[in-house]
Amino acid sequence: MGYRPKPKQYKLKFADAEFEGLEVIMGSMTVGEWEQMIGPLPDDATAADRAAHADANKALFLDRLVSWNLDGKDGQPLPRTVAALNEQDRPFVAAMMAAWQLALLGVDPTSGAGSSNGASDGGAPPEMPQEPITAEALEAMATAASPGSSGSMT
Repeated sequence: MGYRPKPKQYKLKFADAEFEGLEVIMGSMTVGEWEQMIGPLPDDATAADRAAHADANKALFLDRLVSWNLDGKDGQPLPRTVAALNEQDRPFVAAMMAAWQLALLGVDPTSGAGSSNGASDGGAPPEMPQEPITAEALEAMATAASPGSSGSMT
């Protein structure tokens, strides 16, 4: 009998104080699902292609969502459904998806800019660009985080 990895779960961490109190636990995803989620669409992708990609990402997110403590406007817990997700602000959903992707890569967004696995030299952290994370950047982080990796996964 061979080795069978146990399914992992990730308690998402958020650097922004805006999300204090939010608890989201996610399951893992396969390499194929990862590539589907972060992979760029072709330049000639239609609006329908983009909508289908967004729907697939939401479906994957909800499929791997173990639990959340998200309440609706009425104060009642929201179900883990597409309808409930679609009622949320886009930046909020994007923050949850980004936190999930970072958790899968082993990156702690609460460690602060310039953190080196908790080590500190006492100096000011380097200035970080304030740009959205691209699929290419996430792929580079995944490659760098892979033990023994010396190149791209593709």
